[in-house]
Amino acid sequence: MNIFVALLCACIVIGHLLEDNRWMNESITAFIIVSFSLDIWCFYWGNYFVDKGG
Repeated sequence: MNIFVALLCACIVIGHLLEDNRWMNESITAFIIVSFSLDIWCFYWGNYFVDKGG
């Protein structure tokens, strides 16, 4: 639950910081957020699925 709250806060802060940059459109911002989210998810849950598969 805490990681979801932290991710939500990070998205809000990143959105406000990137709001002034006109070259950074919404699709690039979404791609970056999803990439970091998948990295965090794989870091926390990757070993769980590897251990359960064997």
